[in-house]
Amino acid sequence: MRERFASLSRFADQSCCGAGGTHATAAGERLIGFCTATIPICWDLAGDVLVVDLRDGARHGCVMSWWAEDGYCETAWGGTAAMLADTADRLDDPTRTAIVDGGTLQWT
Repeated sequence: MRERFASLSRFADQSCCGAGGTHATAAGERLIGFCTATIPICWDLAGDVLVVDLRDGARHGCVMSWWAEDGYCETAWGGTAAMLADTADRLDDPTRTAIVDGGTLQWT
């Protein structure tokens, strides 16, 4: 994750990320470029990233998705605890999971 963060941070959004760790946008707000106050926690094969948003604001700690082409998008998760609880609930529900493509777990 350190390598992924370092790689993405090279393209920090200059309209948000300022000197001394300041940020012009609040947690949960949309932004196109990568913000260095968001920490990648996972990504998919297409390069889309889930991040924890550590910018100041009421949504501090929320989980957001980030795509290089589209920027940040809100998720339903207010934090990692909510994300993990939702994941566990989905995995416990056999109607929402399937093993596909030779062993890949897929869930909705």
